[in-house]
Amino acid sequence: MPNINDRIGSQNVIRVLSNASSPPTKLIELSDVDDTLKTSDGMILVWDLFTNKFIMTSVIDSSTTTINGIVYFNNQENSFLPTNGALVVSGGVGINKNLNVGGNAKISGIVTFLSNLDINASVDILNNLVVNDNFESVGVTTLASSGGITTTGGDFYIHKDFSVLGFSTFLSNLDINASVDILNNLVVNDNFESVGVTTLASSGGITTTGGDLYVGGDLYVSDDLQFDEFTARNANVTGISSLNILNVSGVSSFTGISTFNDDVNIIGTLTAGLIDGGEY
Repeated sequence: MPNINDRIGSQNVIRVLSNASSPPTKLIELSDVDDTLKTSDGMILVWDLFTNKFIMTSVIDSSTTTINGIVYFNNQENSFLPTNGALVVSGGVGINKNLNVGGNAKISGIVTFLSNLDINASVDILNNLVVNDNFESVGVTTLASSGGITTTGGDFYIHKDFSVLGFSTFLSNLDINASVDILNNLVVNDNFESVGVTTLASSGGITTTGGDLYVGGDLYVSDDLQFDEFTARNANVTGISSLNILNVSGVSSFTGISTFNDDVNIIGTLTAGLIDGGEY
């Protein structure tokens, strides 16, 4: 009589092993197996509690399935939709450790990162970028490189240099608390107001105004002052004055040295100090 050993498998099924040359087996004969898919390759046997039989199938419909080893899927089918590809999961997927994707990843819903997001390449955002907290860029940051509009609903802080290659439009007030260096023209279509000290062309350039220049307080000029025409209500000259032509229509008073290289036309009153002890 051959030796008979028994072994209990993971599904609590006793399989009888015999060293006889041709042991009978019900599994080969499939007398207790639903073999409808017998002619299909790669089928597995799954215990069906309703029929009390093993069935040949490609579907494991148990409530939980635990695989302790490494699982390889050799199918090369690519995925373009959530319903196709080498692995299609109808429900959610929980991954406890790293996820590495060699190709593209497309996500149709909302993506939530509960930790930091480290991106080592370019980021292309087709629509809006909404940042509810701080947004920090360590390297070069280009906004609207193709000519779109970048809008901030709140404050915008720049700790270092800020370069704009195109037009910048400010629909509200612009408050600058430090120096402003403008290499080329400054065009102001409306009022230009400076509360503190305003220095124009400090390196010796020319400052041109196409219209009138109104100075509400004193105007200090440390170098030459040249006029095409000069109209003043009151004039007080304390130093040397060199005039080619002087037309005085009102009362004028000169306390310093005045040199006239041409005619002096006096319609009103001219008051001058004494020269050389009393002569005018």
